[in-house]
Amino acid sequence: LFNCVLDSAFDKWKHQLQDEGIFIGELQHRLTNTRCADDIMLNAKSLPELVMMTEKLISELKKIGLILNCKKTKILYPKN
Repeated sequence: LFNCVLDSAFDKWKHQLQDEGIFIGELQHRLTNTRCADDIMLNAKSLPELVMMTEKLISELKKIGLILNCKKTKILYPKN
């Protein structure tokens, strides 16, 4: 049941995205997230893009009564 509700929130979230995420091929959708149980990894091309994607996701999760646990959140990105 949890995954069904989460899928609905992620579908609405993905409809808000344009060119965000990682390009993986012409006939494929952009890779924006990977999920396993209640763990989520967002994929972005830059830190500002990640922040924007996260803010939109938090908004969608809030609509269904879920809260992103900031204490368990880690941001990983390459430092150029």
